[in-house]
Amino acid sequence: MQLAMFDTPPAEPRRKSSSRRAGGSAPGKKGKGRPLIRVQRRPGAPRPKSAPGLSFLKPAPKSAEDAETLEARVELDRTVERPAAPETHPELDADVRAGESASTKAALAPHPTRGKLLPPEVLTEDEVRALIGACSKRGVTGHRNRALLAILWRTGVRISEALELLPHDVDFKNGTVRVRLGKGLKPRTTVLSDLDALPLVERWLEERGRLTTVEEGAPLFCTLRGTPTDTSYVRHLMPRLAKRAGLERRVHPHGLRHTHAADLALAGVPVLAIQQQLGHSSLTTTESYLRKVGVRLDVARMIRRCI
Repeated sequence: MQLAMFDTPPAEPRRKSSSRRAGGSAPGKKGKGRPLIRVQRRPGAPRPKSAPGLSFLKPAPKSAEDAETLEARVELDRTVERPAAPETHPELDADVRAGESASTKAALAPHPTRGKLLPPEVLTEDEVRALIGACSKRGVTGHRNRALLAILWRTGVRISEALELLPHDVDFKNGTVRVRLGKGLKPRTTVLSDLDALPLVERWLEERGRLTTVEEGAPLFCTLRGTPTDTSYVRHLMPRLAKRAGLERRVHPHGLRHTHAADLALAGVPVLAIQQQLGHSSLTTTESYLRKVGVRLDVARMIRRCI
């Protein structure tokens, strides 16, 4: 039986996958094709402008009322983030303007001798008294700086230990200073080699008690606002005092510790007592320390015997 032949239309070709248009990769290149993203835009609509940073994530205000609200929020953020101006004090002297007012810059700026191995400097009694006398006499900070230098000289404590002292750490009756956390977190009690430092500390405590900004628990040698004094302030203060006093040698806070150790050794104080006063871990450290400052105990003993 012969079948009738009908004219049938040819089969339509199979449509290819639209993954290329929908963001897929090109055929034969799995994972290597760049996705194509087509954004349809209404005819006549303006093109979006690129905004700096991440500001494009903020939705645009829908009305004038929303715009005012957004502007008020931005102004509030600026007000909160803007740092408040520091309060001025009528008795701020030159040391404050040159030191405490620039404490942040001093903390960021490295000291000129930082990282350099320099020989120790031992000051004489006249030179230390000249430094104390060079402190400002017009403002409150002058009393604080004089008391601080006297404590550093007469106890031999480190500058970091002195700035962490509290008022009750000074025993005026027995003439001692309690270091609560020394180097290596070791507490110790230091003895004032001379009681001439106590009147200076008492005068500073009187001036400190008149400051309304100093709250309970503030350090002994705090700023006029009651905050801890930075070590960089003292390191930059002492060269200015040396220049004012006419001293041509290098002056720094640790030099007063060197001076105290040398004074004790030359006065005949046993090396064990000097070790406990300075807070060294061993006698070897103390003997090496004294040799560095230019004092040999054996030579000092021989000279005393001859005298």
